[in-house]
Amino acid sequence: MDSATKLNASSISSIFDNGYKKWVDVTYKTKYSSIIQRVIIYNDVKLVEFKYLIDWHENHKLLKLKIEPNIDCDFATFDVPFGLVKRSTLNDTPAHKAQFEVPAISFGHCGDDTYGIALVSNCKNGYSAKEGIMTVSLLRSSKEPDNTADIGKHEFSVNVHTGDLESTVNISRAILSDAICSLQISHDGMLLESLFSCNASNVIIDTLKISEDKSNLVLRIYESCGNSVDALITSNFEFAKIYEANLIEEKSKIVGENNNTISFNITPYEIKTYILELK
Repeated sequence: MDSATKLNASSISSIFDNGYKKWVDVTYKTKYSSIIQRVIIYNDVKLVEFKYLIDWHENHKLLKLKIEPNIDCDFATFDVPFGLVKRSTLNDTPAHKAQFEVPAISFGHCGDDTYGIALVSNCKNGYSAKEGIMTVSLLRSSKEPDNTADIGKHEFSVNVHTGDLESTVNISRAILSDAICSLQISHDGMLLESLFSCNASNVIIDTLKISEDKSNLVLRIYESCGNSVDALITSNFEFAKIYEANLIEEKSKIVGENNNTISFNITPYEIKTYILELK
C-alpha cells in the first residue's frame, strides 16, 4: 500500500432517504475512468453498502476499497471453501509480509467472538487486513495474459458489516445467495418454505444435487465457524432412506428411514454428505 494513491471525490450528492435506508452518491474521476460510489446505510441492519458503477479504462492500475477500523487484532479470518483460515495482521516476519492478500470467497473479518468488522462481497475475492488497514481489490488493469482485463463498465457492491464472526458468516451466505427483495402492497399469495433448514446457524447447507448414479439426491453440509454442535436438518419432504456417505458418495450407514429429519453431531469445519433415497 506504500505506492497507493488516494482518490479524491469530484462531487458528492445530497443525502437521500426513502424511509428504510439513506444513501449518498460520491463521484470520482481519473484521466481515463469514472467511479460512482453509492454509500448506503440501512435503518435496521448492521451493514454499510458501497454500491459501485464504474467505467474502467486504466493501464497497470489496481483499484481497492480501503477502510481503517478502530479494532486491534493480531489475526484476521477469511472464508475459504468449506471453512475459514486465519492470517496474521502483522508484518513482523517474512512469511507474514508475504501474506499481503488472501484469496477468500466472500469476506475478511477482524475481531473476536463478541465483536468485529468485516468486508463482505458476493463477487470480489482479494482481501487484506494488515496493521489496522483492511482492503478488498475491486478492479485491475493488467496486460498479461489478457490485455483487456476488467476494462469496461462494472456494477457491483461491497459491504462493511459489524458483528462477531458467526454473524459475518451468516450475512455473507445471504449476500452470496444474491437474494432480491422488494416492498409490495399486501396481496393474496403463498409463502414458499425452504426445501431444507437447519437449527444451527454455524452449519451451512452447501449443496443439493442429483447423485452421480442419477438415482438419489445428495445433500452436503459443513461446519463454518470452528465449533462442534449437535444439529438437526429438517426437510419438507419425507425420504425412504437417508444414508451418511463420503465425498465420493459411497454409503457408510443408514441414519434415517421414512422420515424428513437428520440428527447429527458435527465437528469444527467437518464436511458431511448424505444420500437421500426418494420414495
